[in-house]
Amino acid sequence: MNNMKYFSNFIGKTIDIDPNTDQRGIASEIEKISSNYLIENFNAISASSVRSIEDVKINNIHIDIKAQDINRRFSMPNLISIDRLRRNKGKLISKEMIIRYVFFKYSKTENIIKITDVNEFNIQEIQWESLQISNLGLGQLQIKYAKKDIILNPDNLIEDWFDNLHDEAEQFFSKQIIKFKNLQREWREYGYDR
Repeated sequence: MNNMKYFSNFIGKTIDIDPNTDQRGIASEIEKISSNYLIENFNAISASSVRSIEDVKINNIHIDIKAQDINRRFSMPNLISIDRLRRNKGKLISKEMIIRYVFFKYSKTENIIKITDVNEFNIQEIQWESLQISNLGLGQLQIKYAKKDIILNPDNLIEDWFDNLHDEAEQFFSKQIIKFKNLQREWREYGYDR
């Protein structure tokens, strides 16, 4: 399994930005700089479309870059659709595809952002205590609360991780069924104003 740390030299790096740049703009700038770094130094290939799992790819390693402002109170970054994971299970188990996340933590002052930390890990290293499935699309895997340290275990096997994903998805869908049955009942009982 590829556990190479591509970005350890980014800690402490500063980037000049327009002082009016919002969080998404900063994330885009970090993604652009880090993607270009991988392209120039590791022969990475840019994502083929905006719907790609990765921002860049190195051989079979699909790298998704995330940015997190350490001064924001709330952060629950989306990772990937659980349906997309289900459809790629065979490739992930056979290691034809590896999904790797790179989390850049940064602080912002006026027109400078400073990278304060970088965490790099493969999807199956994330312990389920740090994950949840949210009600977006067919279910979105996300970090529960990124202000806390993400609990990792580099020894996790992808097969075991998928067993846990299956159990978590079953629980998620069961809760969704109950929620939507209750909403349906409310619509039937109370109607709506025309």
